[in-house]
Amino acid sequence: MRHVPSFHRIVLDEAATAQQITQTDIWMPVLQPVSVPWLEVAVVVERSSSMYLWQQTVQELCLLLERQGAFRDVRLWHLDSLHEMALTTGTSPIKHSY
Repeated sequence: MRHVPSFHRIVLDEAATAQQITQTDIWMPVLQPVSVPWLEVAVVVERSSSMYLWQQTVQELCLLLERQGAFRDVRLWHLDSLHEMALTTGTSPIKHSY
């Protein structure tokens, strides 16, 4: 459950802003990075007819990982290896030919 400062999200530190105003008379907001979970997780599932049975279980696993709160990001990737190696998430494929 380790947390690290976010690179993208910030919040206003009201106490530090008020203290800065009283000490320096500078009305500049003090911003702090939001604390976010340290880890990310990628769930990779082969896209084949035999995996159809596990589709709901995989979705439930991803939902469980998201709700756990231990991960900054949970992504589901599909691996298509029938014709060429293709790793897809949502809309954009990443293809590798071997």
